[in-house]
Amino acid sequence: MRSLLEPWGLKVTTLADPTQFWDVLEATAPDLVLLDIEMPAISGTELCQVVRNAPRWSALPIVILTAHTDPDTVNQVFAAGADDFITKPIAGPDLVHRIMNRLERMRLLRSLDDSEQTLPHPEIYSSVLEGNL
Repeated sequence: MRSLLEPWGLKVTTLADPTQFWDVLEATAPDLVLLDIEMPAISGTELCQVVRNAPRWSALPIVILTAHTDPDTVNQVFAAGADDFITKPIAGPDLVHRIMNRLERMRLLRSLDDSEQTLPHPEIYSSVLEGNL
């Protein structure tokens, strides 16, 4: 994963132990999280849902990677709050484009939010946290 994303200027933090997720999340404050559905101790879907329920991180883009493509899994992933779903094996260009699109969208949203706060009348560098991929 690192070799696919770092050439694009993305800082990648990998995490082998999902039980350390919150500590690493707080320490790195990523702009996007990649989660695998199958991780030890907690599934990526469950972790996605927990992140969505945390006020500080509820808007953080979450991309789920998995070999599972059945409709029930896809529905569970999106119901948990994932922003995108990418199947394995991962096609490098597809992953990069999807991540870059999500990051650009976040930059735009942040920019709009900042400009609304500075206007008298109301009228988004990237890092990726990767979970056991």
